[in-house]
Amino acid sequence: MKYEIKKWDLIIISGLFVISFLPYIGIKTIIGTQAESIYAYITISGELCKEIPLTGQMSQKQIEIENEYGKNTIMIENESIAIIESDCPDHLCEEFGFKNTVGDIIVCLPHQLYIEIKGNKSSQSQVDAKVY
Repeated sequence: MKYEIKKWDLIIISGLFVISFLPYIGIKTIIGTQAESIYAYITISGELCKEIPLTGQMSQKQIEIENEYGKNTIMIENESIAIIESDCPDHLCEEFGFKNTVGDIIVCLPHQLYIEIKGNKSSQSQVDAKVY
């Protein structure tokens, strides 16, 4: 038995496909517009190692992070951050590429290195939740 795709089938499928991406686009837009300045927080073994401002960072800068687990080379340029070299066995952290959006992360599990992009919000004085 052969089934033919009709005009309305294509319209419904296309509409559902477009609607499925709306929450993602909405969340990324809301998160991205609230940050005044963007920072990269570098954590090793759960402890904050460095806090690097990315806003206004247009020059190229390299940072060497070395700990008991290994060595990573981090590149900062054009308000973005990436791991460009690592001596870990799988090199997956190098494949993350440059990140600059609030909420993005770069992780190197063998070296227990975690880089998270966070924003400094202008409306921090407003209370968004209360617990009693």
